[in-house]
Amino acid sequence: MKVYKKMVYVFPPRSKDAVAVNMVLWDIMGDGEYGDSMRGIYLHGAAGIMAVADLTRPDTIPPLNRWVNPALQLLGDVPVQIVLNKWDAGEASYAREMGREVAKKHVAPCYLTSAMKGDNVERAFFDLAQRILAQAQAAVRPLSEDKMLEVLVGTIGETRTLDDLSAEFGLPAAHAEPRIRNLVRSGHLALTDVDIGSDGCPIMKYVATGKLAKKSD
Repeated sequence: MKVYKKMVYVFPPRSKDAVAVNMVLWDIMGDGEYGDSMRGIYLHGAAGIMAVADLTRPDTIPPLNRWVNPALQLLGDVPVQIVLNKWDAGEASYAREMGREVAKKHVAPCYLTSAMKGDNVERAFFDLAQRILAQAQAAVRPLSEDKMLEVLVGTIGETRTLDDLSAEFGLPAAHAEPRIRNLVRSGHLALTDVDIGSDGCPIMKYVATGKLAKKSD
């Protein structure tokens, strides 16, 4: 097992002052020697999950579910980040699709990264830190779900990206994300796709469901 520390500076919504997030990373996901009991010890108190697989080895992608599922059972609904590394080394034709399916299952963004070249590595860490902070703030300063549903009622069946929804909610994308994730869990929104742009960054696509129509009747 390896332990890493990383300081990331993120900005709370409507603030010009950065907040330092000291990330302590316990690299245990790919280590087979850690059984269920040990896994619980090392996961205790974790605020987010960064699940990393190797694009050149598609067999490393399905096992992510075997780690993320029990981790969420222990930790609750913490932010999950799917990272597909070795983007620079080429990829098996179906590896990216497998990663996207895992990300969709966990309502999580999916990044393509290259540790060798540094592509999207800092961005993936920054995004996870921002989402962890946003989730903590959402718990302290909840935005009325009714207000969010009012915004969504007129968009039933229309595809919206995370940026679209955050603009409609009047929040930065990272701070709208935990609220959007809750709406997916409650069935008011459906995550239709976790696409990946040409820059290797995620494009989350959502559709408001018919459940909203029933609520508005």
